[in-house]
Amino acid sequence: MTTTDSKPPHPPPPSHLSNLLIPPFAGAQKVTHQYQRRTQLQYASLIALGLTGFYHSPNPQIRVAALSCLFPGGGFLAVGGLTGAIGFLLSVAVIPVSLFAWFGAGGLAFVLANWILPGLVATGLVGATGKVWEPSAPVVLAGVTGLVTYGVLAGRRRHAAAVELRASRNARLVDADQEWAARAVEVPAVGEKRELSREQLRILQRFVEVAHQAVDDWEGFTEIDQFQTAALRYQLYDLGYTLALVQKFYLPGFSGYIKSGQERVIEKSTGDKVMNYWKWESLWGKFTLDWDPVDRDNIMVTGYILLSLALYEKLNGDDRYRQKDALNFRITDGAQYLHNTDTIFEALMKNWDNCSYCLFPCEPNWIYSACNLKGMEGAVAYDSYMKTGRMAELLHGRFHRNFEEDFMNADGSIVALRSAITGFPVIGLAGVLGDVGGALGSTAGMPNVARRLWLISRDRNVRKTKDGKYTIENLVGADNMDVGNYKSGPGFAYAVYSACAAEFGEPELARDLIAEMDESLYPMTETPTKALANEGLSLMANGVLFRARVMKRGDWGNLITSGVDERTLAAPKLASVPFPEVMVARCQVAEGGGGVEFVLRGPQQPKMVTLGFQDLKRDCEYRLVEAREDGEWEEVVGGIRGDGDGWAYVQAVVGDRNEFALWGSG
Repeated sequence: MTTTDSKPPHPPPPSHLSNLLIPPFAGAQKVTHQYQRRTQLQYASLIALGLTGFYHSPNPQIRVAALSCLFPGGGFLAVGGLTGAIGFLLSVAVIPVSLFAWFGAGGLAFVLANWILPGLVATGLVGATGKVWEPSAPVVLAGVTGLVTYGVLAGRRRHAAAVELRASRNARLVDADQEWAARAVEVPAVGEKRELSREQLRILQRFVEVAHQAVDDWEGFTEIDQFQTAALRYQLYDLGYTLALVQKFYLPGFSGYIKSGQERVIEKSTGDKVMNYWKWESLWGKFTLDWDPVDRDNIMVTGYILLSLALYEKLNGDDRYRQKDALNFRITDGAQYLHNTDTIFEALMKNWDNCSYCLFPCEPNWIYSACNLKGMEGAVAYDSYMKTGRMAELLHGRFHRNFEEDFMNADGSIVALRSAITGFPVIGLAGVLGDVGGALGSTAGMPNVARRLWLISRDRNVRKTKDGKYTIENLVGADNMDVGNYKSGPGFAYAVYSACAAEFGEPELARDLIAEMDESLYPMTETPTKALANEGLSLMANGVLFRARVMKRGDWGNLITSGVDERTLAAPKLASVPFPEVMVARCQVAEGGGGVEFVLRGPQQPKMVTLGFQDLKRDCEYRLVEAREDGEWEEVVGGIRGDGDGWAYVQAVVGDRNEFALWGSG
């Protein structure tokens, strides 16, 4: 693949990058305060305007309209009577719905509609009587004053408590770090030969099958909505991450269904069934007919798909998605937007550069920490082989600092989401899941933040049961929901926690959590095709849990930050097996790089199957050999030569477990 060879010098990382302790500027919210003060001034001006109109206009309709400026449905109180009371209560009842539509689907129009429409209705009602209930203004003003005062005082109490907690956490962090270092296992050796067990292969089988379904086949996916966490796009991207992880650490010498599966999910994710949601969010959140899903905001697509693309490209040496207009994002039949990997990376960098917070919105006007961390992972993965140096410069500068200042609290916990236009956050959305998900998402770009989050969460939320097994506690809010299907239960939190434990070198903790899932919470079941899955868990939760099963210390960060393995890309590869009857459990480049060694798991009764190989060298002859029980190699097929495209097919007998090698000579 074509890469940029030159490496621009990176600025040395500032001191805060190597600091494990929660810094004093965490939660300082310098940018956030600017937007909050602007919002407060705007609201104060609106209140002043409303009170002026109510007390100085002789026109009852203007007075009602003016009072409606203070609070949604406030004008109904000015109408008075039973009609006014009912109107006010209905308006208030719709507020939570409109706010949820705002932060859940970017629907700013719903919030504005719930403020403007009741005011228009109330204005029309008072026109029929011409009477205004005079105490309505003091009542509304008192209510607004009470709500604002409560909000301000509650925010100050939370911040004061967070500052106090920061001190105690910092006092504990050094000891916690030493304890972690003592119990964590070593980082696996580079090039370690890893092999998937038969059970792990049967779990992987389901992901491979789902990834290879036809473009219009959505069996096995969760179809509820396309706006929030169970959207099809997230399920597709997550499938790609799982296949890439397996390819990197277990099957680097195998293309076949691992490579084609990644291609399928990338291309399927750009279809209109997946992308049509952006039309609606653009209309009711940004009031625009420009539905380009890449150019501005929407990091919930650009960040996630860039990681899929970058992992695919560097693991396979395939730059098809970097060609001009390689990706067609279809919003509708008449609205299609052409992009490629490079334009998606450029869009991310442009949005981070242009946004005051640095982090930029997913839904129109809402900035989610998790989506920006995923985008950071995607950009770091892209830079791991394109070598632009731009993401490293951003990380060492604005991104890291702004993340800790505006998207962390003073106690080191993560702010899940924040309104870009008002600066105010959504409180209490998640606890354990937000912080441990942030730890996993920060490993590639902000390892000190990742380790800090892991240590704090582990210290607070992990305990041992009476039988000596690890479990987690203190789950709140979304921690108790599978975000991949919205079903109640701790499954997704357990899956992410076990994956994070594996990433931080704590396999015993990961094994105990996985065992609790398999044995009691979500028992393993067999699908009609003999694949395995945890019953009741979403496709996405199953994917995260599978990664926890096969990951070792540092794998996730290594997957993202490691460069192109030129030796593997240049070597012959195993390219096809009769899936799912035969699956590849291990596949690495042979010593010397002139061949490939692999383990196949097949039927209990051995049978003859056809194996395909690619990237065979011209004028080189190969032989397929099999490992015997005594450790020696026995030739199965000799005189193998590739065709004009470097492909060759051979037959071999495969049973429960067979270890082969394709060696070249000449």
